[in-house]
Amino acid sequence: MGDAALKDSFDTIKTSHDLNGNTKKLSAYYAGWAQKYDDDVANEEYRGPAIMADLARFVALGYLHRPVEKLVSLDAGCGTGLAGVEMKRRGFGVIDGFDLSKEMTDCAEETGAFRDLKSGVDLNIDQPNVFSRQYDLLVCCGVLTLGHVEPEAMRRLAEYLRPGGIMIVSTRNSYLEDGAFAKAHARLKEEGCYREIACLPNAWYIAEEGAHYWICQRPE
Repeated sequence: MGDAALKDSFDTIKTSHDLNGNTKKLSAYYAGWAQKYDDDVANEEYRGPAIMADLARFVALGYLHRPVEKLVSLDAGCGTGLAGVEMKRRGFGVIDGFDLSKEMTDCAEETGAFRDLKSGVDLNIDQPNVFSRQYDLLVCCGVLTLGHVEPEAMRRLAEYLRPGGIMIVSTRNSYLEDGAFAKAHARLKEEGCYREIACLPNAWYIAEEGAHYWICQRPE
């Protein structure tokens, strides 16, 4: 891979971080990026989805006490389906997914990893549960990122879980720098939206920087 191609991938990813959570801008940007997205993030050594899937398998066996093929899981902000594909490779049974971008979910559908997919889901606003289902396990990788989704989305994600269900959420290190996530996370835990089981801090995410992986459980 040449230096020019690597720089192009890096610049494309970084540009998406400057969209300030604007739904129209994000939708338009990802519509144009969808077909090239997997190549760009692979160029930047994006390991987040694989780490997320490994953590999901650990959580399923260690906390949900059920084989992964029996779980009903949700990939929230699934994009082109990278995390869902990694989960399917690890034996997870039923996986649904949603994203803001229809072009991205169209790519996810082509993977064959998902039961149901929805687009037009904006985690920056309150919306009804788009599947009218609650899930044993939820993963959310690469969504709580600069210019994308606000920390309050943690509450919205938790509402997709059945009582006792678990979510695993990644946050780029740069997303944490202004302290807004820490404040929202502490408040949502205090309000009883979920409890934190564990955090894998500053782990590999992408070549540019690491991420924290948060493991949280909705109260029984």
